[in-house]
Amino acid sequence: MVDIMGGTDWILLTYYGGDKYGSHCNYTERVTRIMIICDPNVLKGKFEILEERRLSKNMSNCYYLFELGSNVSCTMKKEEILSQKLSSGSVFCILFFTVVSVYLICGFLYKRIVIGAKGLEQIPNYTFWRDFGNLQADGCDYICRCGPRQESKHIEESMII
Repeated sequence: MVDIMGGTDWILLTYYGGDKYGSHCNYTERVTRIMIICDPNVLKGKFEILEERRLSKNMSNCYYLFELGSNVSCTMKKEEILSQKLSSGSVFCILFFTVVSVYLICGFLYKRIVIGAKGLEQIPNYTFWRDFGNLQADGCDYICRCGPRQESKHIEESMII
């Protein structure tokens, strides 16, 4: 059994049900407590034993206490949360992928349900996407190549004859 308690900069995990103590603590089950404290610069810190409480007045409140520093127990303040904003690139990517997703889903559903397409024909504007690579190559040729397009000599010779 585990109990979890926490505050703004700490978490306390208490594990019950361990082996029984030998001759002390009234032969009760061992209890382990792990205190995770806020250390904003460390994800997984050093695991240290702080205390082994074996002798108590009522002899039933015995436990082991460990400490672990980690940034998982740190809470962000309201000012820090409000100061975090998305960059313009993140907003663009979110909008782009949302629009593409809506385009594909609505296109698939329309082609499938209304038109009754099957297989690859369900893809919206399938002929455009099939020829997309060739269209890019044609655009690159048009923009990047200067001067008239050169034909092969074999074609020019066959035209002369």
